[in-house]
Amino acid sequence: MAENSEPTDATNSQSHASRTVWNVVSNWGGFTLSGLVNFALAPFVVRHLGNTYYGVTVLLLSLTGYLGLLDLGVRGATTRYIARFHSQSDHDSSSRFVSSALILFSLIGVLAILVCLGLGVFAGALPIPRGDLHWAGILIVLIGPNIAVSLISGVFSGIPMALQRFLPVNVVGLLTTSLRAIAIVLALSAGGELIAVATIQLGSTITATLAIMWVTRKLYPELRVRWSGLDREHVRLVLSFSVFSFTLLVFDMGIIYMNSLIVGILLSASLVTFFAIGSNLVNYARAIVGGISKTSTPQASALEARGDSFGLQHALVNGAAFATIVTLPIAVTFLIRGKAFINLWMGSEYAGLSGRILGILTVGLIFSACNQVTLATVLGISKHKPLVPVFLVQALCNMILSILLIHRWGLVGVAWATTLPYLAMSFFFWPWYLQRTLGVSVRDYIWNVWVRTILAGAPFAGATWMVEKYWPAPNLILFFFQTALVLPIGLICFWYICLSLVQRQALLPVLVHPAARILGLRTKRDGATV
Repeated sequence: MAENSEPTDATNSQSHASRTVWNVVSNWGGFTLSGLVNFALAPFVVRHLGNTYYGVTVLLLSLTGYLGLLDLGVRGATTRYIARFHSQSDHDSSSRFVSSALILFSLIGVLAILVCLGLGVFAGALPIPRGDLHWAGILIVLIGPNIAVSLISGVFSGIPMALQRFLPVNVVGLLTTSLRAIAIVLALSAGGELIAVATIQLGSTITATLAIMWVTRKLYPELRVRWSGLDREHVRLVLSFSVFSFTLLVFDMGIIYMNSLIVGILLSASLVTFFAIGSNLVNYARAIVGGISKTSTPQASALEARGDSFGLQHALVNGAAFATIVTLPIAVTFLIRGKAFINLWMGSEYAGLSGRILGILTVGLIFSACNQVTLATVLGISKHKPLVPVFLVQALCNMILSILLIHRWGLVGVAWATTLPYLAMSFFFWPWYLQRTLGVSVRDYIWNVWVRTILAGAPFAGATWMVEKYWPAPNLILFFFQTALVLPIGLICFWYICLSLVQRQALLPVLVHPAARILGLRTKRDGATV
């Protein structure tokens, strides 16, 4: 990563490194554990509700779930501006901003409730079997308050994130997810039906909101929320940020979901499965990078508020490099062992075609994973408005290329139609925009984010190739064991090649202290074990 050109205070560096590492780890932990809970719950719900009820439920949630986009990026706006106001100790502006955002969220929540009431009354116009219309209408109506409460919760959950305290938010999310799963299991085991599940979901959302409100009060006691405090200036700040961030979100979602739609329309629905297997694996890898990028927005806002342009450049390059470091072992495994993994996971009939799609999409993943951090940083300093036409062009290129290449190369053409715009954005647009906006050197960015990281990953790639060639795995358990066996090679190379001496000195105590506590060892203040 980038070297420090100025003296760095060891204590501040260690404190900052510790906070960043634990924020990222807590994001990953919350994402992983919540995913495991939902993964284990899904088959239980299907067995008790049956395929028809569960299928109709998924349909209803897909129809109403888009109402969650009504927040128009207000949660991101809360994180961005509270981080700035808090770093300036401007607690009055923080209070007025949060009060204005809450009023906006409440109005949007009322709109969501009205829309769901309308859908519930006119449920007969939806593609739902006649015999299911009664309970489907009740379910739709219950979804409205759920969305409304979630929107209000979004403001409060954005505040701890703005303070770079992600752990409490993730703990609340994990606890409420676990309690909700237990309640659903108990309700269905006792003979409850879908309405009981929807009611439990609403109760879980309310509980999570109250918990986040309590956490916010503890972390930011100077904050004063006034439900009558609608301030025109801060409403303008919310809308000026959120409308553009919402537009970027729409274009980004369009790129993700457009490919499957094109495959289903121009080829066949059955081939969507082959494409989705590869694309979903890449999306899971991008979700892991999301644990890093979430911390970049409040960090960038705080650095900008302090006028620390050097620190902002340094944080961006290091964050982008870290995203590539985290992604590269996954990407290398996909490229070298992707077909073998899909063969063991889904079956031999999917390995060939889905494996090729995975390999092509992985090429784009290697060079575009860092873009999630750069985008989050740009959002943190409100320099995202010029990105809207660029993201629109990327989405249009993806769509046009997919339509043109699908007739010649089928699913492989769609994969390349997705990868090529990502590569163009990564190689040409982002380095230029970061130099123009933040003064980041293009040469330093390319060297630290890609070249040095890829060189460090070469030994891991060689070891992975050797394992696949001379020790093919007959099952998934051995496959994951082999991956874990060669992973330390990559970690050692990343540690000594990608991190500077200052960064290693700052990170070492962060990693040593928890391990020493787990092992029951006492530690000195300088981080050495005794």
